[in-house]
Amino acid sequence: DIRVLPRWWQTTGGLVALLGGALGLILMLVWQRERRLRAETLRLEREVEGRTVELRALSSELARRNADLREASLADPLTGLRNRRFVMQALPAEVERVLRGVEAGPSTGGQVLGFVLFLVDIDGFKSINDSYGHGAGDAVLRQFALRLRTCFREHDDVVRWGGEEFLIIARSLGLEDAARLAARVRDQIAGEPFELDDGTRISRTCCVGFAPFPFEPARPRVHGWEAVVEIADRALLAAKRLGRDVWIGIAPAPGARLDGEAGDWLGPARVRSGEILVLVGPAGDRDRVADALAGAAHEHVGGRPPRGA
Repeated sequence: DIRVLPRWWQTTGGLVALLGGALGLILMLVWQRERRLRAETLRLEREVEGRTVELRALSSELARRNADLREASLADPLTGLRNRRFVMQALPAEVERVLRGVEAGPSTGGQVLGFVLFLVDIDGFKSINDSYGHGAGDAVLRQFALRLRTCFREHDDVVRWGGEEFLIIARSLGLEDAARLAARVRDQIAGEPFELDDGTRISRTCCVGFAPFPFEPARPRVHGWEAVVEIADRALLAAKRLGRDVWIGIAPAPGARLDGEAGDWLGPARVRSGEILVLVGPAGDRDRVADALAGAAHEHVGGRPPRGA
């Protein structure tokens, strides 16, 4: 008999070896693929983490620049003070805070203190530009702003309202203290000459007008802050008419009811009767102040002269 032996791969052991080798090869390929995938995943995770850090840094830088831009948009580039846009954005919230406090009840001592709005204007500013140039005018404005900062407290806002006119929001201030502050501003400005870049020293005075908010504590919502600015402006114009280097404050007498526009009740009759309280410095008689306020009201209607003239 002739017996034909199977080839080695035809044997059971050979088949098992072939299957084992194939399975091992498959497992090795799967392991290598998984290793490559893990390495790729790790690389992507590191890349994402790096990009996330970069994005966070960019976002932080963008937020900082946006904050700087917002701050710059609320500041006057010449003097570094706040500007009119700041007042328009910040004062409504301040007004609501004060009104809530007033309506909740009087503060300790029975007197509700809101804030006082001051308007300060440089006397004869136009002549500085005409005689010495606009650079000299800028130098005076910068020094004027610094002096105002020294007069008012840290938590008060000093604002360049426009041109040579400045608005100050003085918080938690009574009328008598406001009068003392106005006198201090007047003395501070007139007490020392302004020095120009070439060493020239020029003296100037200022006028101040102020009024409290709320204007009528018994009816705090009758007169808005814009009306109080207008009243302070009337006081400022009246100070100009009295001869400059003057401060004037306006407030209603206790119990007075002042309805309508300021021009309706800032007439001489109410001032002379005492229904409108007027504080003046240096001292001035009531009749002259009443006439000056009437003239200031006329300027509001007919158009005021250029400030600084």
